[in-house]
Amino acid sequence: MPYADPEVRKAYMKAYREKNKEVLKEKIKDYRKSYNAYYYSANKEAQRVRSKQWKDQNKEIVKATSLAYRINNKEKVKQSMKKWMQENQDKVIANIAKRRTAKMKRIPKWLTDEQMRQIEYIYLEAKMLEVETGIKHHVDHIIPLQGKNVSGLHVPENLRVISAEENLRKCNRYEC
Repeated sequence: MPYADPEVRKAYMKAYREKNKEVLKEKIKDYRKSYNAYYYSANKEAQRVRSKQWKDQNKEIVKATSLAYRINNKEKVKQSMKKWMQENQDKVIANIAKRRTAKMKRIPKWLTDEQMRQIEYIYLEAKMLEVETGIKHHVDHIIPLQGKNVSGLHVPENLRVISAEENLRKCNRYEC
């Protein structure tokens, strides 16, 4: 056997690794990729549970990371949302109908004409601010119409004008 001597074999393997560095890197990368794919497919449920636990324990990190990504990749996120909306028009229409229905159910019968005019004025104020500043503004329900723990009414006292970015960050949560 030509490489029976350990020192000769060691020198040969070192020279081989130096000569074929790039090829070996690719082989290792391919091996890791196939191993990871195998491992994750074999342990999909355990990975899902671990991932959910980590996200539950690190909500602030997840929120900050997600917000940073959306801010740094506005166009990419916009295109992704547009594509999703085109592919899921049925869901989009259902969500719009659900919100409209909730809004209609949250307008109390005892609302006066004066209060209705105040609501119209608040929406007008949002449009005027948008034109003046060039920043998109939304009319926000301080207590959400479809909150998880609490639901508000569509009345002037529950409405405020805030920037669209702030409103989208708030989502459907009640922030004291």
